[in-house]
Amino acid sequence: MSISSLALPHTTTIMHTLTLIFATILHLFVSRTSGTPTKFKYPDDQEAPLFVACGGVLNASTTAIAYKPDDSISPNERCVWTITSADTRGYSLEVLSFGLQPQPGETGVTATCIFNYYTADVLNVQILQAGAVELDSTCSVLVITYYSGPNPGNSRGFVMLYTSTPGKNYFISPNSMQYVINDKEGFIRYPSTTCATYTEDELSTFVFSFPENTTYHPNRKSLVTYSLNSLGENCHGTIEVIKFSPEFGWVFNTSIPEDFICDDVQFRSWAIDDLLMLVFRSGTGSGYGFHLTYSSISLNFP
Repeated sequence: MSISSLALPHTTTIMHTLTLIFATILHLFVSRTSGTPTKFKYPDDQEAPLFVACGGVLNASTTAIAYKPDDSISPNERCVWTITSADTRGYSLEVLSFGLQPQPGETGVTATCIFNYYTADVLNVQILQAGAVELDSTCSVLVITYYSGPNPGNSRGFVMLYTSTPGKNYFISPNSMQYVINDKEGFIRYPSTTCATYTEDELSTFVFSFPENTTYHPNRKSLVTYSLNSLGENCHGTIEVIKFSPEFGWVFNTSIPEDFICDDVQFRSWAIDDLLMLVFRSGTGSGYGFHLTYSSISLNFP
């Protein structure tokens, strides 16, 4: 065994300890208005927006996400934050405080990269402790997913800070849209304007979460339906269906033909008991898009 291999765990422990100390200091520098935290302030008086809700769409160049950092988490929670910033070629992610007790397949946090080129691949990174999270340098859309199981123990929440990497992303249109949906029922037209067409190089995501305080329950299904207006020919407009599970994170299953849409597919529907994401990509050409409807159905019969 080499000297360097012996020294590495000690160095890692020191860095982890310093990160925790730094996170503790940062907690002392939260700006407040009428008792409500609004900004995250560093010791040198620099500030970042502070987001405390369970899930949402974030598009600032940097934001601190703080979810129950000083409180016990509840069973069967789901929170999804979708992050996309203008003039960005990637993201860095630093976990400043981490009170979760990760349980494989039950409780944890996953950082997922959605890419802007023609692939349904997603990159899931499991977050297990405070510190820097290694992300792909070409991460076009960053998705943070927090989930808890039926018995989360004494887990508390977390604080993490993302920062966009400035640069031109040549393959993602500014007309792209991101959605995190937790209404009980509703309807989305894409593009949103009647008779409008989508443009080239759009990368848009639609995350379907849960109503009723975003709590997962195995006896409730989310029903999502797709109907076509028009997509570009030769699969120049596509939709991939990506499903979430605590065991595997976000996964696109290429063996399920119904989870990929292009050309003249008129109608599809999915009934799921956990999170669902649709990813739309447009290439050259344009079309009138599609409609999505969604509803939450309880299977608890009298």
